[in-house]
Amino acid sequence: MSKQFEALSYVVGLRIADLANQQLRAGALAAADGVLFGFAASLISGAKGSERQLIQMALGILVLAVLTASYALWPAHLGPLGRTNPAAITGNTLPNDDAIENSMMADLSSTFDRVVAVAGRRSFALAVQVVVTSIAFGLLLAAALLSPEPR
Repeated sequence: MSKQFEALSYVVGLRIADLANQQLRAGALAAADGVLFGFAASLISGAKGSERQLIQMALGILVLAVLTASYALWPAHLGPLGRTNPAAITGNTLPNDDAIENSMMADLSSTFDRVVAVAGRRSFALAVQVVVTSIAFGLLLAAALLSPEPR
């Protein structure tokens, strides 16, 4: 194989590993959202006035965070990662080495494009998830500061 194919294959491997890391981060954030949601739900029973409203807003925002987490964790279909039958490249005749390599490069390039698109979607969802969770945490902190008695 050519050095160009090896380099492209290495880059695609890195991007696929990045997708796995993004999925781990989204799962960890979803777990944190769930814990924060449970905490906020336990606080709402004794809250009154503006403290109760802040907790209700935090709960609503945490629902949005959980929906964003589901979007980030939604499985992505990358399609086939390459052909396995060299005869499928040129029909019934066996192609030469250059035709096989060119076809493999084209398949790998299209795989790279799909992986980049999925990584971009997940990166955006992760950023939104972090922002939304931070806002909910800030609202819960404000509700705690407005609380007349310590809990």
